[in-house]
Formats: sequence, C-alpha cells, structure tokens
Amino acid sequence: MDKTAIQKEKQKGISLIEVVIGSSILLVAMMGIMAAYSLYVRTTLSNTERLQATLLLEEGVEMVRILRDADWDAHIDPLSTGADYFVQQSGSSLSFVSGSEYIDGKFERSFEVFDVYRDGNDDIAISGTLDGSIKKVVVSVSWSTRTGTTTKEVTNYFADIF
Repeated sequence: MDKTAIQKEKQKGISLIEVVIGSSILLVAMMGIMAAYSLYVRTTLSNTERLQATLLLEEGVEMVRILRDADWDAHIDPLSTGADYFVQQSGSSLSFVSGSEYIDGKFERSFEVFDVYRDGNDDIAISGTLDGSIKKVVVSVSWSTRTGTTTKEVTNYFADIF
C-alpha cells in the first residue's frame, strides 16, 4: 500500500470519529431541550391548579362574608369551633353544612371557625376573654399532585358589624 492510500484510510477514520462526536453533541443538546420543555409543561400545569385553588379560596371567603352580612346570629354564631364546614347553595340561599366540598372532582374546600380571645391589652390572643362578636375563619383548599397533597389556606377574622 502506498502512502496516499494510507492517508486516505486515516482520513476516513477521522471523519467517522467526527461524525460520532458531532452526533453525540447534537443528541445531548436535543435531550436537554426536551427535558426543559417537559419541565415547562409540568410547571404550567401545576400553576393552573394553583391559580384555580387561589380563586376557590377567594370565593370561599366571599361566601362566608355574604353569610355574615345576611345574618350573623343565624349563620356564623351557631357554628361549632374547629369543625369542618362548606357552603351549600339551595336555590338563591346559602347555608353552612358540615363536612368538605368537592369541586370539579379535584379540589376539596372546607371552612373552620374558631373563637377569638382578647388579652389584657385588648389584643387578639390565644387565651383570655372571649370576644363573641369576632370569629376566626380558616378556608382551605386541597388537591392531589404527583408528589402528594397540596393545601392552601387563608385566615380571616369576621366581625358582627351589622
């Protein structure tokens, strides 16, 4: 074999190595792009659920506010402390019912009502004198995700202002 034939064979070998390395680099880049896209899609879907849960929390607070405005003594005052409730609509009227509410087969919403106490400085405290004209209401929304159950809560204080 002459010198030019050997050089041509070496060139073919080097070209083959360049093709393999170039293909590997492209493959790694494509896999990175696909992983980033997958993460983007998962994040977008979870943000949709978080937004829905936030809107359900706001709606829950507004329902409690409507019932407070309608009649404190009939709707808010008789509720048991620490028990789970949800708001049920019957025709044009709303009322509290024991238990949790399931929305769209995915979200679970409930309300808890707690008594409010005042300390010697008239500040809200864990213990002290019971303030019968204010209730602490915790609205929570839970839903299942890939990694477990996610829960969002919002706490509000409602006063008998009417």
